[in-house]
Amino acid sequence: MCMFTGVECWSHDENEVLNIRLVDMGLRGEFPLGLSGCSSLTGLDLSSNNISGNIPNNISKLVGQLTSLDLSNNKLSGEIPEDIANCTYLNILKLDNNRLTGQIPYQIGHLSRLRTFTVKSNQLSGPVPRFTDFTVFNTDSYANNPGLCGDPLPRCRDHHLKKALAIDGDADGGIIAAALGYVVGVFLFFWVRARINN
Repeated sequence: MCMFTGVECWSHDENEVLNIRLVDMGLRGEFPLGLSGCSSLTGLDLSSNNISGNIPNNISKLVGQLTSLDLSNNKLSGEIPEDIANCTYLNILKLDNNRLTGQIPYQIGHLSRLRTFTVKSNQLSGPVPRFTDFTVFNTDSYANNPGLCGDPLPRCRDHHLKKALAIDGDADGGIIAAALGYVVGVFLFFWVRARINN
């Protein structure tokens, strides 16, 4: 397989695939589930083809070692799966120019190694992820998705924020609850003290 077009192996002596780059090859069909057999794969570029259907919900089980994933300029539809955030080695994630819908999973913001991220020209909506380590991707990363909002895009309306807080509750719920508990506790302390003094 190391002699196939677009396939790069770790060495010529063994069939362990390092990268697959099949750009603008006229490929059709859905995301290739057979990639699960390439356990050493670190780079996958299937951009500028006619790949359709959904991004697999278990994508991290198929290609969890990837540092680069480029599925741009295809015909992918449906939502971006939350499981893509379990591809924790990703430095590059390109999903632009597809037909993806729904909200960008907030879990993508936990990909601390991510340096290139683009989802422009889809049909996405809702708040964009809050990335760790002060990473901020510019507006071009989200262009042509009229429903997206949040830094660096225009502020989200109240209903977007409420939805985002509900979705992100598992991550931030403990912090918010602790802060509210502290404020309420301080208020009750001074209220009781004032009642006693009076």
